[in-house]
Amino acid sequence: MSPAELTGWEKIVFHLLERCEHVNPVKKNGSQTDGMMWADGWRKSSDPDQSVGRFCLVGKMKNAMKRAQYNPISEAAGIQEASDFISLQLQKFAPGVFKSCRQLLIDSWFPSMAHMEYPSPYTKNDFTSFLTFTMHNFYNKPHMDSDVNDWTLVIWIPIFNPLTRTKADLVMADEGFDMLGVQLS
Repeated sequence: MSPAELTGWEKIVFHLLERCEHVNPVKKNGSQTDGMMWADGWRKSSDPDQSVGRFCLVGKMKNAMKRAQYNPISEAAGIQEASDFISLQLQKFAPGVFKSCRQLLIDSWFPSMAHMEYPSPYTKNDFTSFLTFTMHNFYNKPHMDSDVNDWTLVIWIPIFNPLTRTKADLVMADEGFDMLGVQLS
């Protein structure tokens, strides 16, 4: 992996870890057995009127804003950078999947993960409304999701435990790790 790619992946990891400051973990469902999952981006709410909004825990967001840790301009730039990096990786790895996801996003008039407001114009890298990420030995029982997308992108980024690492420690794990018992289909 080139130094630029490593830096890109590290930025993604730190972006996702930072998002944990603003959103609650997704509630466990019947298939989730252990670990934690978070969602980032836009999602239809479970309210009867089916409104749309960004994943955000209002109390956490208010507290972060009070502590002056939340800057809407830098937040938007970070979300755009993360979305663009993931998009470019998908375009290199599976251009047909990228095109399919992008077309569904546009045809359905869904907001892009990078949009801070809706409606907003699409960029050339927009391809999804949201992503989920997991940590702390997350695993599911075998199950089938019913979603509008035909594709699920899975990226495994080995990191050291963010709950026990210090600021001086590396976050990306490059040795001494194994992924056991995984079956992706």
